[in-house]
Amino acid sequence: MDERDRQLDEQLRAAFSPPAPAHFERMARDVTRPTRPLWPWIVGLAAALLVVAMWLGRPPRGPEGHDAEQLGALWVAAYEQAVDSGFGGAGCCDPGSDLAAMCERFCGERLALGDDGRSELLGCYCGGPTGGCLGVMLRVDGEPVCVFVVPREHDPRPALPDDRGLQLTRRELGPLVLYALSPEPRGDALDEFSLL
Repeated sequence: MDERDRQLDEQLRAAFSPPAPAHFERMARDVTRPTRPLWPWIVGLAAALLVVAMWLGRPPRGPEGHDAEQLGALWVAAYEQAVDSGFGGAGCCDPGSDLAAMCERFCGERLALGDDGRSELLGCYCGGPTGGCLGVMLRVDGEPVCVFVVPREHDPRPALPDDRGLQLTRRELGPLVLYALSPEPRGDALDEFSLL
């Protein structure tokens, strides 16, 4: 072997020499390292999806958290209490209340009632709970009508108990929803309201 053969031999040995012992130690640690199970991540993701589905599937609630049937029952009780006490009497109606200011307090919007001569504003209902909604008492063509005002985002579309013989008429007005409650449908009473 001459000098050139020796250099070639050294280069080949260097190129094909086995890895250092530290490399084998690192490989052995990687193979024997315990793997983290995937199931906790799957369970966590499933729980998060379940919470989102329950949140999205939840029916709308009124301003105080009542569902459609509960809010409807509260409104019927308020109407019946107002009629029993003379509709517009001191026990259930505040004739000195400012409709625009009360609506702003309850719903964040100012509301006004037009003056067509058919509807008489008696005042705001104050006789009992209304589920966080503003109750407005009117006489329309001499008939007692309660109008309940609720912000649209808190409108569960109330349902009335079947056995009371009352009708509920709905109107959307900007960010508000108005409901007229009376023995007959009274959409005409709702048409008189406007935002300020």
